[in-house]
Amino acid sequence: IIEYELYQPEQIAKRFFANPSRQPIDDRVLFVQGEEELEIINNKELVYKNNSPDLIYETMDEKTALNLAEEFLKEKGLYDSDSDQLYLGKTDMSYDLLYTKSVDGVLVENSKMTFGIDRRGIFEFTRLWVESVELELEKEAVLEDPLEALLKLMTEPDLGKVTIIDLRPCYYLGPGKNESIDYDNAKRGEGNPAWRILLSDGRKYFYE
Repeated sequence: IIEYELYQPEQIAKRFFANPSRQPIDDRVLFVQGEEELEIINNKELVYKNNSPDLIYETMDEKTALNLAEEFLKEKGLYDSDSDQLYLGKTDMSYDLLYTKSVDGVLVENSKMTFGIDRRGIFEFTRLWVESVELELEKEAVLEDPLEALLKLMTEPDLGKVTIIDLRPCYYLGPGKNESIDYDNAKRGEGNPAWRILLSDGRKYFYE
């Protein structure tokens, strides 16, 4: 049973800003202070953006990007030692980082923390995180052959020329066999065993 981390909008906004203005929008809440903004979706997903064009760093390398991400999480009270760094991508101007929750070495999906980092520092951060996992030990987790997952991947539209950089089992709470559940608004649910395939451009695919 997977339970997502939930946020009280005003409380989490205080970790990011001293005096933000609040702007409710449908199922989202947007806080703005200067050129920074924090969007809270369904009380469980955070989207932070820094729209400032000011360059803080003369250069940006991999070590600096990783240190900035860790310092940011600790400063905002969001650091989790159970996070598993899955992906570090680099373009000419920026680094993209992807983290996923891991419990006793097993990935818990769909959880994520992503960072966009360049010479401005952290210009974008997203978080959809798992608070807790309860294992129902009387149930046996059964997975199909991983080759079946690879064959399903080949049928995905717009796959393009990419490399598979990781294939691992996980517990997955998200769209799959049970399409009747509103996963966008789900706060907790039963995670099914699945194969998680990570591609070289950071995309993830899940096959139960």
